Amino acid sequence: MKLPRPAALLVLSVCLSLAWLVFAPEPLLAQAEPGGANGGRKLTGNLTTGMSGRTWRISPDGEHVVFTSGAQDQIGLYSVPVDGRSKPVLLGANLTEAWAERYTISADGQWVYYLASPAGSSVLINELVVAPVSGGMTTTLFGPAPYIAYQLTPDQTQIVASAHVTESSDSANLYVLPVQDWGVASITATQLVTGIANYLANLTLIAPDGETILFASWDGPPISERATLYAVPTGGGAVRTLTDHLSLAIFAASPQFSPDGATVVYPGDASGTCALCAVKVATGQTVELVPYAAGFGIVDAPQISPDGEYVVFQASPPTQSVALENLFSVPLAGGAINTLATVLEDGGRSIRFSLRRIANRCSIALSAIRTALMFR
Repeated sequence: MKLPRPAALLVLSVCLSLAWLVFAPEPLLAQAEPGGANGGRKLTGNLTTGMSGRTWRISPDGEHVVFTSGAQDQIGLYSVPVDGRSKPVLLGANLTEAWAERYTISADGQWVYYLASPAGSSVLINELVVAPVSGGMTTTLFGPAPYIAYQLTPDQTQIVASAHVTESSDSANLYVLPVQDWGVASITATQLVTGIANYLANLTLIAPDGETILFASWDGPPISERATLYAVPTGGGAVRTLTDHLSLAIFAASPQFSPDGATVVYPGDASGTCALCAVKVATGQTVELVPYAAGFGIVDAPQISPDGEYVVFQASPPTQSVALENLFSVPLAGGAINTLATVLEDGGRSIRFSLRRIANRCSIALSAIRTALMFR
């Protein structure tokens, strides 16, 4: 039976709609919709998640929300105006479960950096890509290469990137790229260090002034508890060893730069002389902040006060069980160790604290005991 023309068009329209609902790629990103009386707006449709969940972040200028959605190795990176005036746009595809959350929004809120795997490649191979936050042409800045890691310098003028030599190698190379008008000029990466054996990407730090890069490698076979910490100028130059006694104990924290970038504080391992040490970047001079001879347990979570005067840390005091921790401070230049809070215990969970500057004092907020301490 031949349908009248209007009826045929109606049937075709229904079929197309059903096909879209069945075969449309995830996520189903909806046009922004008005919310309730409070003025809220629906920014997206259904966000699919993988094993680790997905994240969203607001750009520093407050104009966009950047988020990931998808599952396993089919994850997309999207952005949407924070006021919901338009629907989300796809910034990048081919993000994998391992790298999906490692995206960075530039300080001006205009660019998004992310890691993606080229089509047809191993999930261990990725590229560093930049895209305009509002969508548009993407630019591959670095790669493809195995296990890429990257950071922007604090002033957002350079990118420090690393990559393993091969997928099966423990050695890596360290590079620096200038931040520029992406999509206009060519990109050239300068190789700073070649063949870093047993490289530890998670222990690569950039000084607050952007002039120095710290990196670490296993001291001996991988999965040992000791590492060597190195420094190299961001602009290139000689690599210097700061210490070969960096602790990699499970509870030990990463090294930290002082606010002026002149000093690095790090947890020492048992083969050295200090449980908590400070080293001058320029000279390599080391100060024992917490000597092992003092009998402290593992020094955990050291933080430097915003004025650069003190280091606050938690540790088991010599006379107590390792299950109980006290909070201490010590001058960054070295000196007497001060007890700030005693016998912190939180049901087996780690104690959290934070430092912030208030007038001429530093405030310490302790989440476990819901109190605050202040010291000059």
